Parts: sequence; structure tokens; C-alpha cells
Amino acid sequence: MAKYLWDNGFRSISFEKSVPNGHENMCIDIYEESLVLFVECERQPERKAVIERLKRLKDAYPTAKFVLATQDRVGWRALRLGQVADEVWVVCRDGRILTPAEWAEERRRTLQSIFNDAELQGLINIYSQTLEDYEKFRELSLEEETYWRQLLTQTCLKTRHFKAEWLQSLAVKGVWRKHVEAAERQLQEVKNRVMGKVVELLNAILSLSSPYIMTLDGNGEITVAVDWDAWQWLGWKDYPSKNPAAATHYRILEENLQKELKIATRNIKPKRMENKNEIKSTVELRQQIKELQIMMDDVESMIQTLLKMSKNQQPTQTAITH
Repeated sequence: MAKYLWDNGFRSISFEKSVPNGHENMCIDIYEESLVLFVECERQPERKAVIERLKRLKDAYPTAKFVLATQDRVGWRALRLGQVADEVWVVCRDGRILTPAEWAEERRRTLQSIFNDAELQGLINIYSQTLEDYEKFRELSLEEETYWRQLLTQTCLKTRHFKAEWLQSLAVKGVWRKHVEAAERQLQEVKNRVMGKVVELLNAILSLSSPYIMTLDGNGEITVAVDWDAWQWLGWKDYPSKNPAAATHYRILEENLQKELKIATRNIKPKRMENKNEIKSTVELRQQIKELQIMMDDVESMIQTLLKMSKNQQPTQTAITH
């Protein structure tokens, strides 16, 4: 933050500026004297606490400008921090300063560019076909192995009347086994390719707001590593533990992941905004349908009544005796 102010030509910068606050003073992270600008840097801003600091600052410096600066990993939360300060700044890892709206628009464009749904769907289709082939070959192989075991058992019985129960569990490698093994290798290969695309997507999202990096080796094993430069930037002190701060960090990560996965995979359906004329037409159409239903019910009731009357008015036949 201080570098941003300095690069923009503001030189009267001080840190931990003391602000009168009743009997006790409070400190604001950054102060720029020529602008009467106070900047509070928060990794996990709480709306109520920030509003309270704004009120106390304005009591001491009525004309001052109060800015809340937060990291880009809580950019989505920053969208809900309107009116807590004169301005809210989202500080990007590359040093840029954006408004929450600017940051959100840029993040959406980034997320929507990292996922190729057609490519992943193609791999999933290949996996489904390969799995079907594997299961078919496996079933044929099992049937063949059972057949050869039965022949071996019958041969023992026919020759020496010898019952060899262990023949039922004898390992038999039939003709179909090589097809099973080939399909199994292909299945594992396709699984790794599918998982590779999933890891690629997750890595792209994790790199935006976390210090974690996932890698997938040729055996299908996933390894998680840490980018320590990112760790330092985010100010994370430890792995998940009983420490409430650590728990909060991971809760933010999970919130970001859920939202950004939906955006990246285009799983968020835009809400359709109806104008006043569309709403009016919809209401009128529903009313017409309701009136038509009432009329149909009335007509059906009349038909039932006419049928009953018709039956009652039929002439009575008199029997004639010859």
C-alpha cells in the first residue's frame, strides 16, 4: 500500500498513525499527510469493526478520507463492504489497486478463460467407452477361466475319481486375459488424463488466492506443495490447526473455491431480468388461463347435468303380451 502511494507521487507517508479516541488513542496503519488520507489494511475485514473505526476517525478528523485496503483473496467479500469506508481498495498480488467491482470483473474474465469443457467432456466420453470395454472383456475372461477350471475338475474325476476343491481357486490365464490387461492399462491412462485436467483447473483457481500447488505424477498420485512467496504474501502463519485465525483462512479459501469453480465451469446461470411490460403480460396471461379453466369447469358441469336430464326423459317401454 505504501509503495502504491509513493509510486503515485505522495511522499508524506507515515505508519501506525495515532488518532485520538477518548481516553485511549487508536492506530491507523498508513497515513498520507498531504491528502489527509488514512488507510487501514485488513486481511479479514469485519464490517462492524471497520464502521466503528470510521466513526472514531471522523470524530477526530472530520475532513479525512478513510480507505479500507484488503487482499485480493477476500475480493468477493469486499463486494459486500460498501459504506464501511470512503473507499475500499483490493490489493492484488502484483501490486495493483482495484475497486471491488473492477477486481470482480477481472477475476470473472480470468476464471472463464481457464476451463475447456469440450476437452474434458471428450476425455470423459473416452473413459466411459474404455470402462465399458474393460467390463465386457473382464466378464468374458471370468467365464472362460471358470470353463477351464470345470474341465480340469472333470478330468480329475474321470481319471482317478479325485475331487480337488482347490481347482476352484486355481489361477487360470485364459485367452481373454490379455484383452483385460490392455483395457485396464488404457483405463488407467484415461483416468490420469481426466484427473490431469481436473488438477489443472483446480490449480488455476488455487493459484489466484492460495499458496498451494497440486501435481499429478504418472502413477496417478497427487502431491500438494506450498508456494512460500504466496504464503508470505497472504500472511498465513500455519497449517490448519485449532488456531481460530488458521481456521478462518481456510474457510475463506473454501468459500472462494466454491464460488470460483462455478464461474470457471459456467455453472452459474444468469438471472433473467423481466421488464415491466413482460411482468404485466405474464400476469394477464395467468388470469386468462384461470378464467378459461373456470369456464371449462362450468361447461363440464352443464354436460353432466344434461346427460342426467336426458336419461330421466327417456320413454318407458311397455311389454306387449301376445
